[in-house]
Amino acid sequence: MHAASIPSWVGHVPHETMERLSTYAALLLKWNAAINLVGKTTERDLWQRHIWDSYQLVPLVPHETSSLVDLGSGGGLPGIVLACALPESCDITMVERDMRKASFLREAVRSLGLKHATVIHGDVTELSQRFGLITSRALASLDLLCSFAHPLREEGAICLFPKGEQYATEIAQARANWSFDYRVIPSKTNEKAGIVSVSQLCSA
Repeated sequence: MHAASIPSWVGHVPHETMERLSTYAALLLKWNAAINLVGKTTERDLWQRHIWDSYQLVPLVPHETSSLVDLGSGGGLPGIVLACALPESCDITMVERDMRKASFLREAVRSLGLKHATVIHGDVTELSQRFGLITSRALASLDLLCSFAHPLREEGAICLFPKGEQYATEIAQARANWSFDYRVIPSKTNEKAGIVSVSQLCSA
């Protein structure tokens, strides 16, 4: 991956971050031959569809964030990408219940030297910690994500949930069961998608 291939909207990517992202991309493709981390048809467009799609969360993470959890991390999207880009002052936890995917995540953390990243093999409903920021990509509906996130929030925590073209419908369905403030940040990689930023989450 050459610097010239970085989309203009991304801006400057530090050299060390770019090196880590490139190593991660190669590792993901290697493991994808054996276990399904990303759809085989998206391998050729891995950077745009997955890595840069996850990287667009980076500037949305408040500078003071000291703890972040990625629910259902799968192949590390966005968890590993965020760990590559965010400072080590932010502890990143990735939760994955599939043993093989959790093994991949641990190998990625080890290979990339991500000392501030931890992988938990288990179900998101079994977590007891609380976090300042909660992310999840392609795990569940917004309504279900709210139920996962609610007990994990520190006071003032926000959630960043990348969503596809039906995000407006998902917001309406979630608001039937949950009270929250939100804003939708248009996706940089899919003009019909959006990142739903949720705050002040509580039961309706």
